[in-house]
Amino acid sequence: MGVDPASGDLEEAQYQEVLRRLRDIETGEDELKEWEQVHAELLVRIARRVS
Repeated sequence: MGVDPASGDLEEAQYQEVLRRLRDIETGEDELKEWEQVHAELLVRIARRVS
């Protein structure tokens, strides 16, 4: 999946941020999580704010 910043869909800063995040994932500096895990963590955070 290539993104061409010249297409106008992304500003240069956004494009660079996407590249940075991809590098972090590829080098193992950032971890991918399954949606179910993210969803469960969000529900816990929301519950804490409500109570």
